[in-house]
Amino acid sequence: MSLKASDPQINLVFENNEFLVINKPYGYRVHRVNPLQWGLLETLESLKNFKLWPVHRLDKETSGLLIFAKSKEASQIFFELFEKNLVKKKYI
Repeated sequence: MSLKASDPQINLVFENNEFLVINKPYGYRVHRVNPLQWGLLETLESLKNFKLWPVHRLDKETSGLLIFAKSKEASQIFFELFEKNLVKKKYI
């Protein structure tokens, strides 16, 4: 499934009531860098019409799966999973 914004195109990989996963394209930041340039977080919040919490980050030059929690509570659960190394990250 693909959600489209004028910039960037966001490919939604998975979504449920607690979180969503996108395939972050190369060259885009997770967060806004200035008032005129939105990051993926702001673009997704605008498209979905609700607040999101990025669970982790990927560098601007890195593409890959990126998780956004739909509540602060869900973001805390993911934070603990990452902190305890219970999430396996694979870089290619």
